Amino acid sequence: MLAVRPICKPGRARRDGTSVIFIQYCLNSQRRILLNSGIAIPSKFWNKRNLKVSALLDRQFGEPNELNRQIRDMVRNVEELIELANNLKVDDLISFLKDNFQPYPDLKGIERQII
Repeated sequence: MLAVRPICKPGRARRDGTSVIFIQYCLNSQRRILLNSGIAIPSKFWNKRNLKVSALLDRQFGEPNELNRQIRDMVRNVEELIELANNLKVDDLISFLKDNFQPYPDLKGIERQII
């Protein structure tokens, strides 16, 4: 299993029928966190195998290639946050991610706040 990956759970559908795409980080088999990407689509348009939005997505929910790019960027941002936390020797990585994840964070700004 990948430590950081996007997921979309159909069981978490909202009233409008869309499900939020989360960025999941698994520290270990018992400790994991779901970070809200701010992107929501009908779960039937989530390709679980390839971990991306299907090209068949109705355009009212967004352009699939752009959404997939944004999701990839968020996964990279989480990976960079994890690397930053490790470099700063943060004790509680899960709390650090909860406190500092933003879909498009300013990682240099976060580092300046901590140091």
